[in-house]
Amino acid sequence: MPWNANLTNLKYVLADLYYLQSLSIPVIREAGMSPAQITLNERATVNWSNILDEALKRNRVPNLIEAALKDYPDDQRLISARDGTLTPVRDLVGNPLDWKTPSTETENNFERITGKQSTLLPVHWLEVGVTRARPVARVKRTDGTYGSGFLIK
Repeated sequence: MPWNANLTNLKYVLADLYYLQSLSIPVIREAGMSPAQITLNERATVNWSNILDEALKRNRVPNLIEAALKDYPDDQRLISARDGTLTPVRDLVGNPLDWKTPSTETENNFERITGKQSTLLPVHWLEVGVTRARPVARVKRTDGTYGSGFLIK
């Protein structure tokens, strides 16, 4: 089963309920999955995308919903997700009916992949870079010169 709008809606529901990475780990375990096999992230929506991706591969999405229902038995969104009737929790951006396919004349002006292999990276690659750059600092020495340093815990 491929990723679909229902999983996207469920991602936002779970990110709202379990907004911290540490809160998602008991739910993962309760669903019969190992947190060690999932790339967890500090950002709740990215975290739940990764969790749901793994749950989808292992046919554990219903288990995740049931695990969340143990914590939030009266949450109507989770009940709807369990029953397969979850409605979008986020509005669509723009009107999808306004999309028009570009004409062949302007089509060549858009981005394209060049070469034999794509060098495109996933969007989360930028977020990883930002996270890894946080401990880097500019250091001003007593003689007035500058350098770079790393935060060490």
